Amino acid sequence: MRALFFTLITLVLAVRSVVADIFPHWDVYWMSADADAILLGEQTNGDEIKVLKWLRAPLDAKLTQQQLNIRGLGKHSKKINAFWSKLRKTDSKLLTTRRFVAFLERIDGSWESIATIDDSGLCGSCGLIWIQEGQCYRYSQVMNPGPYDLFEASDNKMEKDLMAAIEIGLKDAEGWHRILAMKDNSARASALAEYTMASTSPENPRSTYRFRVREPLRSIGGTAVVALRNQIAMATPEDSLNEVVLILYDIGRDAKEAVPDLITLLKDDRRVNLCYVLSALRTTADARAIVAIRPFLKHENAQVREEAEKAIAALELSKTYKDGADQPATDLEPEPKRKEKPKPESEGRSQ
Repeated sequence: MRALFFTLITLVLAVRSVVADIFPHWDVYWMSADADAILLGEQTNGDEIKVLKWLRAPLDAKLTQQQLNIRGLGKHSKKINAFWSKLRKTDSKLLTTRRFVAFLERIDGSWESIATIDDSGLCGSCGLIWIQEGQCYRYSQVMNPGPYDLFEASDNKMEKDLMAAIEIGLKDAEGWHRILAMKDNSARASALAEYTMASTSPENPRSTYRFRVREPLRSIGGTAVVALRNQIAMATPEDSLNEVVLILYDIGRDAKEAVPDLITLLKDDRRVNLCYVLSALRTTADARAIVAIRPFLKHENAQVREEAEKAIAALELSKTYKDGADQPATDLEPEPKRKEKPKPESEGRSQ
């Protein structure tokens, strides 16, 4: 057995030169945001299933059927820890259940569980969770390269926990899409900006939408800068400001009014990545920041020094002052801390 183990490790190391993507293992909240439909079902034969309950019905009412096919479902392995059991030549437990929850996506006119992957003789998917005697079982890739294998769920271990998590995920998604539908750019920016920090996020302690907020705020552009500056002003010592600064970086020249805040953040590397701040100052094209950036040319971190050099080089080109002199950084002190804006109603938010 030990010889087999070391042979396996040798093979793994030998193929490391081949780039292999890690198979997804998203949590229920993340999949609740992405799934085109979610259902509690019962496998009847191969890919054929009976829908016991639509947890999120398809937008197209014609697809809300009680009998349907999930492509590849019949191939899904029901053996627990099948991959390693096969290598060790030991028996693995076989689930007998037909009950499951599926997070589905519509692909080429067919339903498919999110991230269905058939590899090394084993098929599994991130979006399928089997339920046997109230206990949940999920697919996970334990070795890369390697297939999906089936294990007892390490997060929502029981069906009741899974259903409670899905309910929260669906409420989070509903609130998110309600904000995206706001017509007023300023109001939408203010609501979206709350997701950038844990202390203001409607979904805290989850972070599903924190990692999705960048694109919609970037698309709003300069109108979002006021809301982002408010976030900086309201940040707690425990908050990360990385998302806020990255969005200001995206907005670029239209974020010039945030330059005083960014300069202040150069002294706060505990809450924000200094490279992000230097990059954001660079894209504002506001040459007044050069004086504040110069000390970072001697920073102990090579990447920080590199970003400082790039920022200064870009800002030198964008100077707007006739005499070419740097504007003193003291003229860029941030405004007094703005009063905290009232929090929106908590309806539909998790506590």
